[in-house]
Amino acid sequence: MTFRVIQFEPWHMKEVLDNPPSDGSLETWRLPEDTNNFEIYYSLGTSFSFVDNGHVIATFGLKKMWKGHWHIWFFGTNKVHKKGLKIIRFVERQIPISVKEKNIKRIQTQVHADWVRAQRSIKILGFIQDGFFKHYGPDGSDYINYRRLF
Repeated sequence: MTFRVIQFEPWHMKEVLDNPPSDGSLETWRLPEDTNNFEIYYSLGTSFSFVDNGHVIATFGLKKMWKGHWHIWFFGTNKVHKKGLKIIRFVERQIPISVKEKNIKRIQTQVHADWVRAQRSIKILGFIQDGFFKHYGPDGSDYINYRRLF
């Protein structure tokens, strides 16, 4: 099988979270509090899953917060780095499409302060640091807020 990008479905999140996290990440950073409500990540046309050899290795999406203001999210397994460049390129191409279709003015996200690889990735996508959130994570860890304006 080959690498594919498909529309995100809520059950994809369970497959991702049932596997070890991506390098540099920890289980405690990525587990959503309500593991029965993965539908909150679903947004038609702005949320996607990355499939390699028949397995969901990562999920990504943009979720509307309010008019013009969206949140970017990403969950990956330890297999995501083998396809990291393809994933970054897809997200890089998808953001301008979503911005135009949805009239997005701002996208933001939070990245764990110790997750250097994710910080590098979000900067590649044109995001800049927009604040530091002390004791923000579910485990009390620190996060960095990133934003991109359009």
